[in-house]
Amino acid sequence: MFSFLNNVHLSVDKRITFPKVTLAMCSIAIIVVTQLTACNVAVRAGNKPNISALENALTTGVSTEQEVLKSLGTPTGKGREMLPFMEAPRDMWTYYYEEGDLNDDRRLFLFVFFDNGRYDGYMWFSSLPEFQPNSSH
Repeated sequence: MFSFLNNVHLSVDKRITFPKVTLAMCSIAIIVVTQLTACNVAVRAGNKPNISALENALTTGVSTEQEVLKSLGTPTGKGREMLPFMEAPRDMWTYYYEEGDLNDDRRLFLFVFFDNGRYDGYMWFSSLPEFQPNSSH
């Protein structure tokens, strides 16, 4: 059937050889790479949500999930939550944003709550400088 394969011979060499590299050489290479890249490493993850839209564009009990999506963008995650004082769980969207470098990294967490498909409030935490309380007050 496959007559062209009759003259094909395969051989497998079971020996695998690697160049001999000492632990010291690996350590030196890691240190050099780390030192060369450490100066310019920047971290940026997620999308920064428009926090002011929570107060200006959305109304508790009235705004729909589509309106929240339009105001804040696509969430990082979706799930459910139930705080100890609540009678039933609610839907929750999570927004996450991070920026920084190896010396200083800042994050923003935003949790948006829904009750029966309607906006039901939010909770957020941030270490980003633009979200810090004004120290002059």
